[in-house]
Amino acid sequence: MARNRRHNWLQNTFKDYFVPIIGWVLIIVLLYSFLTGDAANTQSSGNENLSPTTIQFESVETEAYIMDEGDKKEKITEANSLYPGETVIVTTWSVKLNTPEGNSINLNKIAELKLEEDGSYNLYSSDAWFTLRSDANISMRYANIEAPAESILSLTQNEAGSTIYVLAGSAKVTNLAWISTLLIKWQKVSISRLNAANEDVDLAGGKSSIDSYFKWSDWFIANEGHIVLNQTDVSISPESDTTGSGSTEINTWASWLYLSFDTLRDEMSIEGNTLDITGKIISTQTTTDKLTKINTEHLVEGVYFFSVIQNNTTIDVQRIIKSSHQY
Repeated sequence: MARNRRHNWLQNTFKDYFVPIIGWVLIIVLLYSFLTGDAANTQSSGNENLSPTTIQFESVETEAYIMDEGDKKEKITEANSLYPGETVIVTTWSVKLNTPEGNSINLNKIAELKLEEDGSYNLYSSDAWFTLRSDANISMRYANIEAPAESILSLTQNEAGSTIYVLAGSAKVTNLAWISTLLIKWQKVSISRLNAANEDVDLAGGKSSIDSYFKWSDWFIANEGHIVLNQTDVSISPESDTTGSGSTEINTWASWLYLSFDTLRDEMSIEGNTLDITGKIISTQTTTDKLTKINTEHLVEGVYFFSVIQNNTTIDVQRIIKSSHQY
């Protein structure tokens, strides 16, 4: 009898306590699976509705990974695509990204680049070569870059600093303290870790021409940088103390070129006139910006002059040869 009572007590205890607990555990597990599965399906469905950035391996030995916002890494093949919020990490050789906007980005080995949700880019390490067909915002560890369409940039990021090279077009470079400068073709600037948040740093004074060391680097050669430098438009940089010598000649096939006025002070303005060979003014524009875009799309083939006027005095005259051929 005692054994039967003990057996009945165990049965009742199991039925009254353990069965409900097991039931609730199963319900919680099912709910969790449903919710996480729904979230994954939602994310997958969201990605399917986006135009992906395609990935192209530059070698059969290329190895790369995609990391999602949850820091989950997945080894990738060329069949993979990159979506906003994801990061591509290159471990060997190099990778080329082709964005829906037409931009192409070459990433060197050990490069880590994130495609942000707003369409901007974030370079954490190594080298990236941007060929832009649309405006782009790029963040680095110690610098932020704004570059217009048709610009070509090479960026190098390491522990010591951020270096920006402009091969074509232009770029506005800003440190983390919002001190900025403007770069045009053939110019570079480096922002060190020490000057990243320096409000007194002279970024304009730190600009220089692209050096021979970079032009002889494997990275420059692999991206055919010498062809880029020879084919893109020529930009000019008249200083405020020059006179109208007319000694600079610009051969351009592009629909625009840039003038850089690094010595232009605040609240000063410069007027530019485009004249034909007879001296007739074709167009006039006034600017207070240190980097000014000059539209040459409306010019037919021929010889023109661009006069730079400041305080009613002509400070420079540039001869422009508009051609349909690339130089």
